[in-house]
Amino acid sequence: MRLEGKSYREIGEHFGCSVRNVFKRISRRLKTIRVEEAEQLIRIEESRLDEMFNAVYPDALSGNLRAVKACLSIMERRAALRGLDAPKRVETKEEIRRIATVEIKVPKVSGSSPVALIEGEEATEEAEFVEVDNDE
Repeated sequence: MRLEGKSYREIGEHFGCSVRNVFKRISRRLKTIRVEEAEQLIRIEESRLDEMFNAVYPDALSGNLRAVKACLSIMERRAALRGLDAPKRVETKEEIRRIATVEIKVPKVSGSSPVALIEGEEATEEAEFVEVDNDE
């Protein structure tokens, strides 16, 4: 019914269940669709777009501005469906902060391993912190 263009509400009314239930069932089904089936869905959608376009195109050619807008909307949908439009450039004003990577050099303490130091033994010498260049 969804392939026929029925809304979730119409499908729910037909089967006597909620819109949410219909949506969940369709979503589960869509997750199992193979690539071949996805291509079939795209062809069905394109067929619908063709039918709509063909219905309003003659009026658009005769100068009907509403029909022209409808045709352009259908053409935009087709381009989005097939990924025909060039990617849009998006600018962001967020500040990019440099995050330093720090290497910790733990000196060898006689009789203790670095693991033992981490687990609670106290070191008798200072550790050295060295900033590592992130660009490398």
